[in-house]
Amino acid sequence: MEVDKVRCYEISAKRDHPDYNCFSKRVKAVLGINNSIETAEAWVREMQFIVASKANKLFRFIINPLLFVIVKFSDWTGSFPHRGTKNGTRLAITLYLTGLWLLLMYCAIVFTFAFIVIALYLFHLTS
Repeated sequence: MEVDKVRCYEISAKRDHPDYNCFSKRVKAVLGINNSIETAEAWVREMQFIVASKANKLFRFIINPLLFVIVKFSDWTGSFPHRGTKNGTRLAITLYLTGLWLLLMYCAIVFTFAFIVIALYLFHLTS
């Protein structure tokens, strides 16, 4: 039984749809991955909204910029016509940005630690 592509795309978002079983196991796995990425993207949007409204400096200046950029890239990829391309690009961008953010945080910690060690050394020399 052939189901047209538009109808399959509509069905793919609903696992409880009666025609969901018309897909092969491979297609169901891909649809599950796409649904999971879209669920994670919705969670990131929600967390970015919550974090942006907090007054804590840790949230505003460290966590919010990463979430803000991920949400902006998700908005940009929203216009992609193919669901798999859109979700794959979102996943890749999120992984790259998270890695870059972790590298920046590591560099900030190392710089701060080096600054403290130099300050303590200079303080020790003067006393």
